[in-house]
Amino acid sequence: MFSSLANDRSRRFGSSWILLLATVALLALLAGCGGGEKDADGEDAQDEVTVLATVGDTEITSDYYEERLAKMEAKELPQENGEPLDMSTEEGKRAFLDILINKELMVLKAKQVGYDQEAPMQAARKAMTDYEAGLAMWRDFSDGLGEKVSTEEVQEFYENMGTEYLCEFVICNFEDRALEARELALSGADWSEVTDRYHDGKPAPNGVYKVPVPYGQYSPSFENKVFATEKGGVTMPIKTNYGYWVLRVEDIIQKEKPPFQNAEAQILDTIRNRAIGTAREEEREHIYAKYELEVNEDALWKVYEGLPPEGLMDPDTNQPYQRDQLKPLDVSTGDYGDVLFSYRDEQGGLVEVTIGDFKETFDSMNVFERPKKEEMLGTLRLKVIDEVGKALMNIEARKRGFHEDPGVQKRVDMKLEETLIGRLYQDVVEYDETVTPEQLEAFWAEHEQDYKAPESRSGRVVICQDRETADEAHSALLAGTSWRDLLARFDCDVQNKKQGGRTGTLRRSTASPATQVLYSLDTIGQISEPVPYDDGRWAVLQLSVITPPRDYEMAEVAEALGGRIKKARQDDAFAQLLEEWTQEFGVEIHSENLADLKSWQELNTREVPENLVPRM
Repeated sequence: MFSSLANDRSRRFGSSWILLLATVALLALLAGCGGGEKDADGEDAQDEVTVLATVGDTEITSDYYEERLAKMEAKELPQENGEPLDMSTEEGKRAFLDILINKELMVLKAKQVGYDQEAPMQAARKAMTDYEAGLAMWRDFSDGLGEKVSTEEVQEFYENMGTEYLCEFVICNFEDRALEARELALSGADWSEVTDRYHDGKPAPNGVYKVPVPYGQYSPSFENKVFATEKGGVTMPIKTNYGYWVLRVEDIIQKEKPPFQNAEAQILDTIRNRAIGTAREEEREHIYAKYELEVNEDALWKVYEGLPPEGLMDPDTNQPYQRDQLKPLDVSTGDYGDVLFSYRDEQGGLVEVTIGDFKETFDSMNVFERPKKEEMLGTLRLKVIDEVGKALMNIEARKRGFHEDPGVQKRVDMKLEETLIGRLYQDVVEYDETVTPEQLEAFWAEHEQDYKAPESRSGRVVICQDRETADEAHSALLAGTSWRDLLARFDCDVQNKKQGGRTGTLRRSTASPATQVLYSLDTIGQISEPVPYDDGRWAVLQLSVITPPRDYEMAEVAEALGGRIKKARQDDAFAQLLEEWTQEFGVEIHSENLADLKSWQELNTREVPENLVPRM
């Protein structure tokens, strides 16, 4: 009985098994292993739970099943023949239960082998405990913040919705430079002169230093200062993590906003999130002050000046720079002893980190870890403070007892299970990786029909905030405006701008708002009329490439064919191991308890209560 169950569980979904198992293990960080959630004393949070299956001594319960299912993305749900299963059916529920069963079998086997007792795993446990304790401290601090929102607050927010300040901006490394930039702006100087003399950040595209500031989308500390400025006025320097901003309000516009009843839930979420963010920032500053964190700005500037002028990619290879290609921090040896930052440790002792200490760390960083010279001084400051901040938050979390918190320990256990599963799969799943030409030919004869390339199209899109802007973009494109200028003037989507407006290659089945539009066009270069896009926005598209359908030759896909053959063998080997582990540890399934489980759709449907606004 056990053998046939395991074989069925492992073969039904093929190569997606290990990905699903790892996903479930990762998502299980939010709950205890196998059974239901525990309270602070380790007791079941619910008086009764329904047991769906028992794997060895571990019970998989209904509450655990639903918690794991609720956290899955739609694309991560069990599939059969490439299609997601309906998680409201017995088949779908059983498929997800099988994933949970296999995860528990792998954890039991990994612990039996002793992976969890190895030195690297114990070191990982310590690092994970520090991380999870910090998260738990912030969750505890945030509990209850923003829950009380008055009707007046909601109404005030709604009244301001749709208001957008169009601003010219300059960003400076130091406050005194920002004040000088402000004085120049107040004198009536052209904004290009202000930015030419004082802007310390990256040059703006096309030299246009303008930014829209929509109400409710920036932090209150930034937004409030902008919205307190009249049209034509210039803000005082606004300190951010990346530098000091000075903005001149060029225009104030009122855009269309949704009906109040449609916006109320979003408003509540925004007010709550902003309250939490502000309170957390104040608490973080309080902790920094508690441990007397100080950054020596003069030393920081020396470090910034010594950063090598390197990017991420080697232009010769178009690959990230390797460590041996990276240049060291260029600071004078006479400055090595300068204190870069200092703080008090857990015992109150003074800890000083010098420029020399930082140079040693910097020189060992890879290209992705290093602060960049092209970034502003504030970015370097932020990275320095973030790094020491992790140590201070860890000290504070330990003092508040979160390292011993049962919930933290459960989350760490579950995160380690993810590592155990991956390690076990790599170590014990053995199969023949040799594929002969004859095997390749035989597989091709059976699966040739799978390798047909359908028609594909690609183009460019400019995404606009509203229909009026899309009409303007359409006219500009027809008049021959370059895509670079078009995106700079009209596009409101940051990611689309980064992609140069390129849609990527789209097939008819591709889920993209651009697909239907591009397939409605007839000729290369044809421009669409303004069309509704996603999130209430509008867009104009231009067709760039049409690639007709064709059949692949075997030689073109030989590598992919070999990969499929080897993956099938790997799946078979994994299935055999699951059969053995099922017999070894024992699996008992209570299929009769599946009927009452909630589906994925039910768990992810957010019901909005009638009374959204708790009164203060």
